[in-house]
Amino acid sequence: MSDKIPVGSISLIRRGEQFISCEIDFNENVNNKEGAVIVLDMVRHCLNSSAWITSQVMTAPDREVSDAQIEREGDTTSNPDPSVDSTGDQDTDA
Repeated sequence: MSDKIPVGSISLIRRGEQFISCEIDFNENVNNKEGAVIVLDMVRHCLNSSAWITSQVMTAPDREVSDAQIEREGDTTSNPDPSVDSTGDQDTDA
Protein backbone atom coordinates (compact mmCIF):
# COMPACT_ATOMS: atom_id res chain seq x y z
CA MET A 1 0.00 0.00 0.00
CA SER A 2 1.23 3.49 -0.83
CA ASP A 3 1.35 6.37 1.60
CA LYS A 4 0.20 9.82 0.52
CA ILE A 5 2.44 12.38 2.21
CA PRO A 6 1.35 16.02 1.96
CA VAL A 7 4.37 18.17 1.11
CA GLY A 8 2.76 21.56 0.53
CA SER A 9 0.31 23.45 -1.60
CA ILE A 10 0.45 24.96 -5.08
CA SER A 11 -0.88 28.44 -5.82
CA LEU A 12 -1.29 30.23 -9.12
CA ILE A 13 0.15 33.73 -9.32
CA ARG A 14 -2.05 36.21 -11.16
CA ARG A 15 -1.19 39.67 -12.42
CA GLY A 16 -4.34 41.47 -13.44
CA GLU A 17 -6.41 38.96 -15.41
CA GLN A 18 -3.48 36.77 -16.46
CA PHE A 19 -1.89 33.84 -14.62
CA ILE A 20 1.86 34.36 -14.79
CA SER A 21 3.37 31.68 -12.58
CA CYS A 22 2.81 29.19 -9.80
CA GLU A 23 4.32 28.89 -6.35
CA ILE A 24 4.79 25.96 -4.00
CA ASP A 25 4.50 26.49 -0.26
CA PHE A 26 6.27 23.52 1.33
CA ASN A 27 4.98 22.26 4.66
CA GLU A 28 6.66 20.65 7.68
CA ASN A 29 7.15 17.34 5.84
CA VAL A 30 9.85 19.00 3.71
CA ASN A 31 12.76 19.39 6.11
CA ASN A 32 15.32 21.23 3.99
CA LYS A 33 16.28 22.46 0.52
CA GLU A 34 17.38 18.98 -0.57
CA GLY A 35 13.90 17.72 0.32
CA ALA A 36 12.37 20.53 -1.73
CA VAL A 37 14.55 19.54 -4.70
CA ILE A 38 13.44 15.91 -4.36
CA VAL A 39 9.78 16.97 -4.34
CA LEU A 40 10.23 19.20 -7.40
CA ASP A 41 12.15 16.48 -9.25
CA MET A 42 9.28 14.07 -8.59
CA VAL A 43 6.74 16.64 -9.81
CA ARG A 44 8.77 17.20 -12.98
CA HIS A 45 9.04 13.45 -13.54
CA CYS A 46 5.29 13.01 -13.07
CA LEU A 47 4.50 15.89 -15.46
CA ASN A 48 6.33 13.96 -18.19
CA SER A 49 3.69 11.22 -17.95
CA SER A 50 0.44 11.81 -19.81
CA ALA A 51 -1.12 8.98 -17.79
CA TRP A 52 -0.28 10.77 -14.53
CA ILE A 53 -1.59 14.07 -15.87
CA THR A 54 -4.83 12.38 -16.94
CA SER A 55 -5.26 10.74 -13.54
CA GLN A 56 -4.82 14.11 -11.83
CA VAL A 57 -7.23 15.89 -14.19
CA MET A 58 -9.84 13.21 -13.55
CA THR A 59 -9.83 14.07 -9.83
CA ALA A 60 -10.90 17.66 -10.52
CA PRO A 61 -14.58 18.39 -9.89
CA ASP A 62 -16.90 19.16 -12.80
CA ARG A 63 -18.54 22.30 -11.47
CA GLU A 64 -20.47 24.67 -13.67
CA VAL A 65 -19.12 28.22 -13.48
CA SER A 66 -21.83 30.62 -14.56
CA ASP A 67 -19.71 33.77 -14.74
CA ALA A 68 -16.84 32.32 -16.77
CA GLN A 69 -16.19 33.99 -20.08
CA ILE A 70 -14.25 32.35 -22.87
CA GLU A 71 -12.10 34.71 -24.87
CA ARG A 72 -11.08 33.39 -28.25
CA GLU A 73 -8.14 34.72 -30.17
CA GLY A 74 -6.89 33.93 -33.63
CA ASP A 75 -8.53 32.73 -36.81
CA THR A 76 -11.68 30.77 -36.01
CA THR A 77 -12.95 30.59 -39.61
CA SER A 78 -10.22 28.62 -41.34
CA ASN A 79 -10.05 24.84 -41.46
CA PRO A 80 -7.25 23.59 -39.18
CA ASP A 81 -6.81 20.45 -41.31
CA PRO A 82 -6.03 21.44 -44.93
CA SER A 83 -6.40 17.81 -46.06
CA VAL A 84 -10.14 18.04 -45.40
CA ASP A 85 -12.20 20.01 -47.89
CA SER A 86 -14.66 21.98 -45.79
CA THR A 87 -16.86 22.84 -48.81
CA GLY A 88 -18.15 19.28 -49.13
CA ASP A 89 -16.90 18.92 -52.73
CA GLN A 90 -14.58 16.01 -52.03
CA ASP A 91 -13.57 13.76 -54.93
CA THR A 92 -15.24 10.39 -54.31
CA ASP A 93 -13.36 8.71 -57.22
CA ALA A 94 -10.03 8.74 -55.37
